[in-house]
Amino acid sequence: MSPGRLAAEKAILAKNFPTFRWSGDGLVVDGTLHTNRGREYRVRLDSLLGYPSAMPRVLVTAPTLYTRDGRPMWEVGTSAKMHTLTPLGTWVQVCHGRGDRWETRDTLYLAVLKARLWLEAYEYHLDTGEPLDRWLSHQ
Repeated sequence: MSPGRLAAEKAILAKNFPTFRWSGDGLVVDGTLHTNRGREYRVRLDSLLGYPSAMPRVLVTAPTLYTRDGRPMWEVGTSAKMHTLTPLGTWVQVCHGRGDRWETRDTLYLAVLKARLWLEAYEYHLDTGEPLDRWLSHQ
């Protein structure tokens, strides 16, 4: 990532999602998101080695997520209905777009924003049992 792009990414995240911090090597960004209900979730963006040419992974690292029926969300695996990709251990990987449609102009801000929307849909799932694609559209 060019120094100019890195500075721009850091500035937009600092302004809009101030809890997000970059790792020392710049390959991981993580922070806390709060939903409208006040629940707190830890979110990590990684696989930044190829960024911005490659789409980053977005992972919910805490708390452990469960479906409405009590099953661990990481067991859902890749699911279009739940907008999830292959988990990393017990961390749920949020589907925030299609890798083949990722463009270098897409930003980490956009990935975090989509994670925030995913978390709101997840909480509706907890209330209703409906899959997340009831509230989130597919790209």
